[in-house]
Amino acid sequence: SKDPIALFRGLLRARRVCFVGDEKMQRESCRQIRSSFEENRNVSDPARLDQLFLEGQEAIHILTNSIVQGKLNERGNIGNIAKFDRIFFVLYYFLIV
Repeated sequence: SKDPIALFRGLLRARRVCFVGDEKMQRESCRQIRSSFEENRNVSDPARLDQLFLEGQEAIHILTNSIVQGKLNERGNIGNIAKFDRIFFVLYYFLIV
């Protein structure tokens, strides 16, 4: 079903998993999700609503399954890559672009 509240909550859950341990990214992603939903609050065109739901579902999938971010080690090189450390631009891309 195309429940905007369920989609909103799903995105919030996905960003919590995606950015676990990164308070800045938690705050920024939450702000971005809220802003995107607020910006599209009055959309009534069925085709546009379908597109927005699809984009939201894709963002959830990518945040929970597809993107990993390396961490810099003490030498300034990319060290171990943790499964749940994600890149913020993916969230930005799917919710803004």
